[in-house]
Amino acid sequence: MMKIEKDKLIKNKNTVANDAFASLMGDNKSNTIIVSINDIRVNPYNKFSMPEEKIKALALSIYNQKQLSPLVLYYDDLGDGKHYTLLSGETRFRGMKELYDMNTPEKEWHNGNVEATLVNKPKNELDEKIMIVEANNQRDMTDEDYYFIIKTYEEEYNMLKANAQKPNMDKRDYVGKKLGKTGRWVTIIKNKIEGKSEKTIKTANSGRQEYNKKFASEIAKKYNFLTTVSAKSITFKCCDTNELNSLLAQLGIEMEYNYEDED
Repeated sequence: MMKIEKDKLIKNKNTVANDAFASLMGDNKSNTIIVSINDIRVNPYNKFSMPEEKIKALALSIYNQKQLSPLVLYYDDLGDGKHYTLLSGETRFRGMKELYDMNTPEKEWHNGNVEATLVNKPKNELDEKIMIVEANNQRDMTDEDYYFIIKTYEEEYNMLKANAQKPNMDKRDYVGKKLGKTGRWVTIIKNKIEGKSEKTIKTANSGRQEYNKKFASEIAKKYNFLTTVSAKSITFKCCDTNELNSLLAQLGIEMEYNYEDED
């Protein structure tokens, strides 16, 4: 177990970063420490965009106001001379690194000491990606950023499915719900980034429609219900009240349609 020198500990404040990771990591306790900037490595799983102009603007802000919120790190000695991996705050880290690299004997832009919240190492690669996504959910997103998030949550969906915990919804709807978006929006972003043409999209829809037809045919054989199908839906058709009530009963709905016209 890693030991932390007492004189390096700082009283943990209720910062936004700490609050976010407290809820994300459950019982995973954290400490705020001071770390050398040269002892931190960037996270290989972080695919969020970091425009150079934003890094430079943050560097100027940090120089004028100092570091306002801690980075989030976990301890991991990989034999590369560094002992900590970033989970959150890479843009800030790059801004401080840029200042530190500007140091000269005549002028110190940054002293190389970085304040960071130290948390436990994630259990696996997927947990690490999800933590990175959750830590960055307040940033301004590009389509590429959203694509990274979408692929991460798709991976989570596949993991749940593989462990017999498949959510009761389509993958794209699951991802959309995570993002507060619709499943259709998820598909639009994926098609845009993956460069899928209208022809490819129509082919995919055609495949779904063909499956829907076969599914509807099986319903007709087994339950004697008529349906209409499209790439997006299967619609049940009831010819009369008895058929409607039979369908409701099959669905476990304890109601009957009993409307009668007045004489």
